[in-house]
Amino acid sequence: MVTANNVPYLKVVFPTAEDKVWDGHALNTQERQEYFMERVGLPYRVDSVEYPTTVTVIQSNNRDTLEMQNFIQEIYAQHIGMVLRESRVFRYCSETDCFGQQIIETGRSFRQRLIAYGKE
Repeated sequence: MVTANNVPYLKVVFPTAEDKVWDGHALNTQERQEYFMERVGLPYRVDSVEYPTTVTVIQSNNRDTLEMQNFIQEIYAQHIGMVLRESRVFRYCSETDCFGQQIIETGRSFRQRLIAYGKE
């Protein structure tokens, strides 16, 4: 569980399993949000660092490129925790003259990665 702005979220549940689904908002009053796991137990490389055992948690996976895109994922490495978080939330122009051209009206793109951990 993680608390952000005084709101609790269930970011990861155990035991991990491929295609496992849960309500990430089960501990708060927000609308149900299904999170799911994929690539369980597989290695993951981010930049020049490889993590041998990871799980990817998809928090949102609406990749509709006509009107909006809402994709959020977090990758967790065994014995370390979150090593990467990516978020792409865009609303595209839906007017007749620009529909389907992926012209972003509003949105944000965010990438957060672990740069160090443990004792040095």
